Amino acid sequence: MTLKNKKRIKRLLLICGILLVLLNLLVYLHAYKFTHFSTKKIQRTGKPGDLTFLTKLSVLIFGVSNPKPKSDTLPDRPFEKIKITARGNPKIDCWLVNVEKPKGTVILFHGYASSKSALLEESKVLTNLKYNTLLVDFYGHGESDGNQTSRGYHEALDVLAAYNYVNQSGEKGVIILFGTSMGAVAVLKAVSQYQLKPDALILECPFSSLLKTVKNRFRIMNLPSFPFAELLVFWGSAQNNFWGFNHNSVTYPKQIDIPTLLNYGLKDNCVDPGEIESIFNQLRGYKEQKFFETCGHESY
Repeated sequence: MTLKNKKRIKRLLLICGILLVLLNLLVYLHAYKFTHFSTKKIQRTGKPGDLTFLTKLSVLIFGVSNPKPKSDTLPDRPFEKIKITARGNPKIDCWLVNVEKPKGTVILFHGYASSKSALLEESKVLTNLKYNTLLVDFYGHGESDGNQTSRGYHEALDVLAAYNYVNQSGEKGVIILFGTSMGAVAVLKAVSQYQLKPDALILECPFSSLLKTVKNRFRIMNLPSFPFAELLVFWGSAQNNFWGFNHNSVTYPKQIDIPTLLNYGLKDNCVDPGEIESIFNQLRGYKEQKFFETCGHESY
């Protein structure tokens, strides 16, 4: 090999190294924006499938715009505002809506980049059925402390705290955990990891794994996911102190023998039917599936 060729190879390796560093820096910033909400007044990036080409290009370069979700809409009936300690010291904000002679309490957990205000219609239905409802803002969301999210991993600790609050309150009746999307994943992880014993679970459109849901975002935008999805999960894990590649909703149900209703909208473009089927098949106890033909990744 000539000296000239050696210099060319060194130059090529240097360029590849610089590009690799720049790629990881770019993905690191994307992962940060994906898992940290901004406290500034900014406009939130729309759903992946609704973005224009120019907006997609902007997202690829600068990352998503994620203002911290707010719980702006209040219940239309009397409620009590509660702060529950979770994760050692941080406080999660909750609304407790009581009814006369309740059958029990349903604890409701929202999805990613949402808040407890998104669950008001569900709360209304459940209170009409004579259940107390506890609507929870996950850490980093709504009026709770912080601005971070781990897409259901650390949120399992918030599920644990809310469950213990209701379980230790002395109220008679059943306890049901209701989770949608990320909230459903957090419920699955909490029940599995902390051996919670609610009387039933209601789960809506949980994703099968963190890596899968990140890949789905690229699919919806008609962009290749490899290696960007893997890098996003890696750097998001490093920034938020967990290993996202093990955040798998198909493994959690293997430890769960609690009666479970699993709901899914057949027009959901964020979670595919195979993910729902995999989760359903792993549940050990009594279980039912309900499909909604006209619904997507939304409230049923």
